[in-house]
Amino acid sequence: MPRALRIVLSLALASGLLAAVILGTGLSWPDLEGSFRALGWRLWGASLAVQGTLYVLRALRLRALLRAGERAPSLPSLTAVSASHTTLAYFLPARLGEAALPVLLARSAGTGASAGTAALLLVRLLDLVCLSVLMAAACLSLGAGELAVRLPWLTAVGSALLLPALLFGALLLRSSTLVELGTGLLSRTGIGRLALGERLLAFLPRVAADVASVDRRALAVAALWSAPLWFGVFAFWGLVAVGTGLEQLGWAEATFGASLTVLSTLLPLNLFGGLGFQDAGFALGFGLLGVPPEAAAASALATHAVYALNLALFGLLGQAWLSARRR
Repeated sequence: MPRALRIVLSLALASGLLAAVILGTGLSWPDLEGSFRALGWRLWGASLAVQGTLYVLRALRLRALLRAGERAPSLPSLTAVSASHTTLAYFLPARLGEAALPVLLARSAGTGASAGTAALLLVRLLDLVCLSVLMAAACLSLGAGELAVRLPWLTAVGSALLLPALLFGALLLRSSTLVELGTGLLSRTGIGRLALGERLLAFLPRVAADVASVDRRALAVAALWSAPLWFGVFAFWGLVAVGTGLEQLGWAEATFGASLTVLSTLLPLNLFGGLGFQDAGFALGFGLLGVPPEAAAASALATHAVYALNLALFGLLGQAWLSARRR
């Protein structure tokens, strides 16, 4: 499919989802204005503090993984890399910005492309493990409470989510084998005979070697940093959701609603900054909990604006730091 057509289709789908959120929930301008007014400068400052802490935690996790193969970059540089990478992954269409991490690591600290790619693979597997576990915990907690009558499927979903958590955990421990399987698949399908396929076949064994060089101790340290990182992710979404009008939410409810928001931002269909998808995931997640549709939609759009603004600010700061270091 031509790139222009993919962009048009993604834009149409995102716009349709955004329109469905606004029209389907009966959202009005006063509702949206009220959500922004409820947030206030103090709470926005708190959201910046939480989000800034997340970049430091991401940097500490990256450093644990990179120390195995080569000299790890400094913590400030890795923090700037994390801020720039997260911003690019969010704003570029179809999550194409994910590929920026190896490039940023290479430019900021001379880290090899294969080592940066290996770190990206391990980081994303850790993220999937944490996301699955926290979603499972939220569903099981809510399924044992008052919501069990209205949403009887919560316990079953929570139990089912433990399976992908175990699967991603197993893949994390055998990630070099995962890369080798990808290499074999390229060879067997004939893609390896293409120019891009040939380059991948030459590159992936180096990635597998770099992944294998990360020992269990380094993975354990990275996992230890991942736990507070993901608690912080849900703390951010819960903080802003409560701050934009959803004061009645508890921890498990905020985590459940935020988990669907996070999942929606990971979709490769996202065109630009989670347009439509993030808002739909937010409104759906909190709507299932009984939040009035117009309140959920207003909080979704206000939260989206805060998150995007924070990402842009930290991304600019990260790029400024990396540019200054290169000079």
